[in-house]
Amino acid sequence: MSQQLPEKLRTKVAQDLRPVKPVAAPSVRLLLIVLWTCAALVAVPALVGLRFNAPDLGFWLLWGATGAEAVAGLALVFLALREGIPALGAPRGTLVSALLGAWVLQLGVALFTHARCPCPASGAMDHMACFASETLLGIPALLLTLFLVVRAYPLSPPRAGLLGGVGSGVMADAVQHLICPVSDLRHVLLWHFGAVAALGLLGLVFGFVWEGMRLRRFRRDLEEGP
Repeated sequence: MSQQLPEKLRTKVAQDLRPVKPVAAPSVRLLLIVLWTCAALVAVPALVGLRFNAPDLGFWLLWGATGAEAVAGLALVFLALREGIPALGAPRGTLVSALLGAWVLQLGVALFTHARCPCPASGAMDHMACFASETLLGIPALLLTLFLVVRAYPLSPPRAGLLGGVGSGVMADAVQHLICPVSDLRHVLLWHFGAVAALGLLGLVFGFVWEGMRLRRFRRDLEEGP
């Protein structure tokens, strides 16, 4: 059968052949994100200091809530990594439920923290500082997640990018919960949640750009023909 193929086509296919390294399972690749999250949870409070009202929150509302958010963020990144394996990609309903679940968890943490220890922002600088620091905390995790996702060649880059972006943002919010003493709901809902949304948008835009590049390359190869 191969002898009946046009010589030009066989040459083009042969030139495009490259050795392929097996991609590790999503759970194995996730370990890199887990290491980053653990390092951030330890290093950032050590460098910046815990929020001054940490004793008022108690262990569970401080460390328990932080751990829950970190696990939720890792779960979203895990779903993003699974997008590179067709047989393991989650249904759309599961993905929507996971995103909503992470948002509800964040909202619950914000409500309980405000009820237990209300603390208003001192000015506009608190708002911008939190947005900037949380976004910067999430960018390394997002870049690492996108690198791991790209290597797996997902079928839906925008969906993988969105999951990775929101997951990175939720993990960053877990770290921010340890150092930001402001519990005013307007501050948390607008600036903390805004940072998570911004990271999710970055991941989504990256996914659309990458998908567009793949489609253009595919169309170009079709136009060139055998």
